[in-house]
Amino acid sequence: MNRSVLYSIILLFILFSLACRSQLPKDLSGDLDIRFQSTVLYPDGEPRAFFRSITISGNQMIVERSQCQEVEKVTLGDGDQKGIYQSFVRSEFDLIKSGSAPSGGNGNEEGFREIYLKTGNITKNVKHGKQFPLSEKDLARFNAIWTNIYDLSVAKIRLRCKE
Repeated sequence: MNRSVLYSIILLFILFSLACRSQLPKDLSGDLDIRFQSTVLYPDGEPRAFFRSITISGNQMIVERSQCQEVEKVTLGDGDQKGIYQSFVRSEFDLIKSGSAPSGGNGNEEGFREIYLKTGNITKNVKHGKQFPLSEKDLARFNAIWTNIYDLSVAKIRLRCKE
């Protein structure tokens, strides 16, 4: 076998193995923007999730609960912020292959859950729902992150819906 062909094969193998590794930095950089959104509804039209949306920018978390028209802003400690980010790192969030809505639709008809992350030069958005299917492995990754942010939001906010 020709040396240049052999070197080309080795180079392709190296590039392929690098492409299959998470590019998320192991440690949290100074800039962090995360958004969680749920549009999944029960048959009677009530939202299924505790929250409608959560935005984390830096150390600020803004939570809008499903059944309230109010929002609450919470300052996160370093441990909370790093803990949420580490769930993205452990789950290799940037490697999740997001499904796409069928042509002719926008995917909103059935509802979906969405996670968005921006840190450094990495931006990733993943939707999951009937029209945005994920593989079993990617769904487990997605759900691990979703559970962490759900637990943090329940622990941190004091919103009470007005009766």
